[in-house]
Amino acid sequence: MVQIQFGDSGPKVALVQIALSTRPPQSRLNVDGDFGGRTRDAVKALQRSLTIPETGRVEAEEWRAMMAAMPFATFDHADVDDAVVALTQGNFAESLRAGHQFGVIALGEMARAGHPVSSTGVGASNGVGMLVGRIVSAGASNRIGLLRIFGHGNRGMQMVTAGVGGMPGGAAAHGAALTPSVTRRMRGELTRAASAFRPYGSAELHGCHVGQGDEGGLLLRDLAAAWGVPVTAAVQLQRVGRGRSFRFEGPTITAYPGRVTLRAWAERVAAASAYSSS
Repeated sequence: MVQIQFGDSGPKVALVQIALSTRPPQSRLNVDGDFGGRTRDAVKALQRSLTIPETGRVEAEEWRAMMAAMPFATFDHADVDDAVVALTQGNFAESLRAGHQFGVIALGEMARAGHPVSSTGVGASNGVGMLVGRIVSAGASNRIGLLRIFGHGNRGMQMVTAGVGGMPGGAAAHGAALTPSVTRRMRGELTRAASAFRPYGSAELHGCHVGQGDEGGLLLRDLAAAWGVPVTAAVQLQRVGRGRSFRFEGPTITAYPGRVTLRAWAERVAAASAYSSS
């Protein structure tokens, strides 16, 4: 459930470039995080070796082949309470027509595609702590190359367990969403997840507007510092369903550990990986 293609840039592209330089047929690429012509040609060479159509895009089959070669894991979390809460509040149909991101719909699409989510969240206190525990447990057997969280969001807020409207007293107060106040209060807990990631790993928050404004930037910087990997979110409304749940709509914001640039981070992780499984 990925689609990475010509013109894209970001941490996932750097991962793809390292993977294409690692598995046969090896294509020695400049790992810079920009999906240009040489990266597209390398993807086509991989597709020829797999005897699949040479689209030049990385999708499910190409992603699985790279995961087997590196290796790395994909960890997906979906907040399944969002539709339930929206139905209870009477705004489910309105939100669906508007195209709001719903974790429960992402869950369904992944299941139909044969890629069930790794973790689900329902309304509960300390959902963030629960998620961290699951990330750490998953990373103990195969460290994570891509973490994605699906569900409702708002400026500087990614819901994890509390649905649309949060919980009585506020989602942040209950640790049910990732927000700047939660990242500051739970910094020690969040830092536990750093060991679960590959050095070239990254995280994505797929709720609507999560990366918007000062709050969004602060949330991403805090998470990048705690997890030691880049964290990306969108600034606009994110689409739901119909195959659009898994690719960001519109511009995104990415925070890198150490507040470096994409190129500097990509060069560093490429050197550290030395085109190996480390």
